[in-house]
Amino acid sequence: MSTWGGRPVLNFTDFLTAEKFKAILDQLDVVSSPGATLSADHAGVTSSTTFVSTNLKRPAVASQAYHFRCHLYYSASTAGDFKPGLLLPSGSTLHRYVLRSLPATTDTSTGDTYYGTATSFGSLSAPGQTTATDIIHCVMEGDFTTSTTAGDVTVQYAQATSNGTATILRARSTLILQPVEVV
Repeated sequence: MSTWGGRPVLNFTDFLTAEKFKAILDQLDVVSSPGATLSADHAGVTSSTTFVSTNLKRPAVASQAYHFRCHLYYSASTAGDFKPGLLLPSGSTLHRYVLRSLPATTDTSTGDTYYGTATSFGSLSAPGQTTATDIIHCVMEGDFTTSTTAGDVTVQYAQATSNGTATILRARSTLILQPVEVV
């Protein structure tokens, strides 16, 4: 199923066929749910240069401003860390995003709370933990505007520093995508 590039227009002389009506209902189903949750742990990544895309995604229409919020649960070693981002539809403009992380309760390493803001993905990373299996929570949120191209907004991630211990995006990680009006 594809998303519309803009709002559908029905002239008063148009007939609404069952096929057109079903297409409208299908589209409403796609865009009416602003959030998605990862049902199982993602396979993981051991590279700092290759972003791994997940199946955690939501559709975005063309020429629309959006606010996104991700609750991301991950496991990473202190040598690997966690560098999240979003793959946006072609031509989209990221205005700004914020990344905040909180330490795992079983870890006593220092420097494990992080806060940063940037205007491009890949420049911020949240810290890993001494025990690479600890689950850490971070929040990534920000604003972007799509161009004339609709498409999916997909959570992706890499390590901040390549490491043999995989950084893993954990189940229950969530992406919420909300259209906003620019005033």
